[in-house]
Amino acid sequence: MQSIKTSIQALLRIGLVLTVILLALGSFLHVLGLEQVSQLTLLLGAWTLLLTPILRVLISLIFFYQEKDRLYLAITLLVLAIIGLSIVFA
Repeated sequence: MQSIKTSIQALLRIGLVLTVILLALGSFLHVLGLEQVSQLTLLLGAWTLLLTPILRVLISLIFFYQEKDRLYLAITLLVLAIIGLSIVFA
């Protein structure tokens, strides 16, 4: 259980730091007048922010599958389905 917590903590930290760096860099590039590069950088930062919690759910899904924990596997699959439907229908 400790390894899953460590993996999730690392993922969330890396995702947060990467998001902040990309958004700050994109904002800085915008101030410099580099519109296309800044828009791409900001978009990448937004995607990183969006994908970080989805990857967290996927890591949990893999862990619960390996542990053969059917209840939490089903709950995690439900959460993943809700996230997927939210993205599709938003």
